[in-house]
Amino acid sequence: MAELELPPARFKVVLNQQDSRRAVTLEQIQEAVVHSVDVVLPFSPSDLVRAVDAGELVPPDKKSPFAGEIRKWASALAPVTVTAGETRRRFAFWR
Repeated sequence: MAELELPPARFKVVLNQQDSRRAVTLEQIQEAVVHSVDVVLPFSPSDLVRAVDAGELVPPDKKSPFAGEIRKWASALAPVTVTAGETRRRFAFWR
């Protein structure tokens, strides 16, 4: 990225399918790219194979490490704020 003269704040490093069994550690990757890793998506074959086989996304409300990291990443990219007293309706026809 230094060759492109991009300031570090302009890009995010995402480490995909990382777990403790990998030969390369998080620290080694950060040292090699000279930037901190912003998002670490865990190795989660059960979530991903099920989603691919069904042709669907991993549900955002699923309680798994992978879904949790995706939620945190999405929140960092586009934070959602709810003001006091504001509620979100699940169905438009319920009032």
